[in-house]
Amino acid sequence: MNLVNIHQPASFPPPGGLRQVLTLAGLFIGNLLLFGLIGAGISRLSPFTDIATLHIIQNISTVGSFLLPAWLFAHLTAPGHAAAYLGCRPVPAVSYAWGLAAFLALIPWINALTNWNMELLRPWPNSGIGLFFKQMSDKNEQLLQLFLNKTDAGSLCLNLFTLALMPAVCEEFFFRGGLQRCLSAHARRPQAGIWISAFIFSLLHLDPVGFLPRLFLGALLGYVFAASRSLYPGILLHFLNNASVVTAYYLYGNGLLQRHPESFSGHWHWWSAVPGLCLSIGFIVMLYRQRIVKP
Repeated sequence: MNLVNIHQPASFPPPGGLRQVLTLAGLFIGNLLLFGLIGAGISRLSPFTDIATLHIIQNISTVGSFLLPAWLFAHLTAPGHAAAYLGCRPVPAVSYAWGLAAFLALIPWINALTNWNMELLRPWPNSGIGLFFKQMSDKNEQLLQLFLNKTDAGSLCLNLFTLALMPAVCEEFFFRGGLQRCLSAHARRPQAGIWISAFIFSLLHLDPVGFLPRLFLGALLGYVFAASRSLYPGILLHFLNNASVVTAYYLYGNGLLQRHPESFSGHWHWWSAVPGLCLSIGFIVMLYRQRIVKP
């Protein structure tokens, strides 16, 4: 049974081919540079540590780097049908239910991978690559803390929008709707597109400590997209994943959560993680079997 055979209307050209992959990559790199310059310009007009400026820059960067390249690529590939090409199609409520079940079942596996990922990096603290990883992680953590240190309700709403909703929408459009479709069609085995796009998804987050768990999260989102033929379930799961972190930091900052949010990923054992992985795969199979959206 092929879980990644994503059908599309006959009027659409094939979404694969090296030229299309290079086109999407060019659009991504071009927009990344352009909106990076725009963000730098905004930061010169206002202090970079000002929280309002941070939100503006982050949202501009997210839209410009991910949503815009995917949308331009879809317009070039399927003029007049960009939304349908990217996977903007409704699905029944049960599709969301199976996707959510797969996501929840995978959490023990994701947390066990987080521990393993940290152990893999531990022998390299003083090496060149280890120092590079540490500097990268420290910069990511410092930027994240500028957002999450605010503990009022207004900041929570802004953080949910900037750190949860916007990345969920924009990244799913790019990585699943654009990149995965290209790679799955171009690869000999369509499943390779899911894993390659998940690899790039994790790599571009520039977070070596979370690389492996984010790789599997990206793969899960890829399989949900392939099985449902829609971006919407993956956007919901991506949002819930991000929102859980934002909300946990808010609760911790207000004394409503006694343990630090990062501590919840520790002390997970493989004996509890592997059954969760198997359950998650089973739920994805069920999602594939029940889909009713016609090609």
